[in-house]
Amino acid sequence: MTDLAIGLAQRGEQVRVASIGALPEHGQTQLVQRLQDANIELYSAECDRARHVLRARKRLRDWMRRDRADVVQTMLLHANVVGTLAAKAASIGVIVGGVRVAEPFWLRMMIEARALQRMSAVVCVSESVQSFVKDQQHVRTLLQVIPNSIELSEWDDGVDDSETEPSTLLFVGRLHPQKGLELLFEALPSLLADHPDMNVMIVGDGPLRNWVVDLAAAISSERIAVT
Repeated sequence: MTDLAIGLAQRGEQVRVASIGALPEHGQTQLVQRLQDANIELYSAECDRARHVLRARKRLRDWMRRDRADVVQTMLLHANVVGTLAAKAASIGVIVGGVRVAEPFWLRMMIEARALQRMSAVVCVSESVQSFVKDQQHVRTLLQVIPNSIELSEWDDGVDDSETEPSTLLFVGRLHPQKGLELLFEALPSLLADHPDMNVMIVGDGPLRNWVVDLAAAISSERIAVT
């Protein structure tokens, strides 16, 4: 969302960013700082509790009405729901939502689906998430897949990795059943056997961390690192 806002601003668009809750502080301010450095207006509804949903809707509606936007883009469950309510109340015609995870919890699915149905389009981060929104949440809004990505040029150090350095299989993500880690670990023994010069690095945290650490040690503590 930060990259989208900055990219649009660099193209000459007028961009504003709102947070339902309080803006992050201390060690979580990196994204806020990037937006501020790009001179993008930031607003906080200061609503951090579920019981504040009506207050958040009103504050965001008033903020949207102050300088009515052509398009409202929301991201993740809370913003999809509250942002859609506020945008509709502010008479904004184009609303684009964003879905990142396929969470098969019936109440969440029902609440979010109602919001997604009222949008102009929904961006999904993968084809599997798109299928979930269409088949499980029964959303008939236009669904567009834009995969998660990073700008590789920011990390290019100019080193030729094709030389004699050992290859590394890298996993970066949340250590959660949604990520399909069991498939990775099913494949690792044969991969390590077929590629004796390959090491594995797993970066992340989550509810499966202890399971990942124990299984990595059981397969190969020398060639699989968990950090």
